[in-house]
Amino acid sequence: MEAAVYRNEDFCMILHHLICPLPCSSVLCSDREKAVRRPDVNSTDGQKTKSRPSLVYIMFKLAAVALVLLSASCFAKQSDPKVQVYSRNPGEYGKKNVLICYVSGFHPPDITIKLLKNGVEIPDSRQTDLAFEQGWQFHLTKYVDFTPQAGEEYTCRVRHMTSPEKSYTWEPDM
Repeated sequence: MEAAVYRNEDFCMILHHLICPLPCSSVLCSDREKAVRRPDVNSTDGQKTKSRPSLVYIMFKLAAVALVLLSASCFAKQSDPKVQVYSRNPGEYGKKNVLICYVSGFHPPDITIKLLKNGVEIPDSRQTDLAFEQGWQFHLTKYVDFTPQAGEEYTCRVRHMTSPEKSYTWEPDM
C-alpha cells in the first residue's frame, strides 16, 4: 500500500474529504483537491485500483461531524423564549382572521406551544418547522384560523424545558 500524498495541508481541503468521501477523479474537483487523495490498493488480480471508503470509514466521519455540531450546540447558553401573540389582520369581532404565536430566542429547542380559546386548546392549529439563528437561538411559529367574538379570550401558552407554563393573551386592539 502506497502512502497518501499530502502536498497541501489546507484545513478546508481536509474537511472536504472528511465530509465528501468520494474519490476526486470527477470534473468537480480541482487539481488542488486531487493532491489530497487516499492511497491506492492492490486488488486480488494484481492491478492497482482506487480504494473506496468503507461504510465504517464513512460512518466514522459522519459521527465526527455530528459530534462537532452537537458540541457547538451544547455550549450555547440556555435562554428563555420571547413570545409575541398577534393576528394577521387587525382584530375585528365576527371576521375571519389568523391567530399567530411567534416564539423566538430560546435554547435548547425543548418547547411546547399551545393556542387556546377560553382556556381550551384550539384544534387544527399548525406549527412551522423549528429554525435557528446565530448563537443557536431557535424560533417557531404556531398559528390557527379563528373568528374572534366579543367576550372570548385567546392565549398562547408556552412551556420551555422544565419551566412552568406561561400564558400570553391576544389583544385585538379595538
